[in-house]
Formats: sequence, structure tokens, C-alpha cells
Amino acid sequence: MLKGIATSASAFEQFHAPAVASLMVSSLSPAERDELAAPLQNPDLSRNWSTDTSRSSLVQTILDRLQSLRTDG
Repeated sequence: MLKGIATSASAFEQFHAPAVASLMVSSLSPAERDELAAPLQNPDLSRNWSTDTSRSSLVQTILDRLQSLRTDG
């Protein structure tokens, strides 16, 4: 999943890798959540999905959930 987020070439991959990540967020360990957040927050990678609202919205939802899990414990 992380490789799909970090190295996805097509719009299909750029949507589905984060979609899978979204389903898994709550079951990840804190270290895995940090590992997931890193590519999603990387400005070089975020250019890939910033022009598509469905992808950018999905990524923002994941980041919000990660932040919420961080603050909730």
C-alpha cells in the first residue's frame, strides 16, 4: 500500500492505494500510521493528486483520521 502511494504512476493507482489505506487506518499501529502519513504529506508526491478533487479529498480524509487517532490516544 505504501509503495502504491509513493510510486503510483496512473490516476487509478493514485486513487486506489489511498483508498485501501483509508480502510486500514484504524487497524495500523502508531508507527505504521506515521509511515503512512509521510508520503501523504510529502509535497513532491502530493502534486500527483492535488489536481483531482476525489484524490485530494481522500488523502485529506486519511490525514485527518491519522491526526484524530494521534490526539485520541
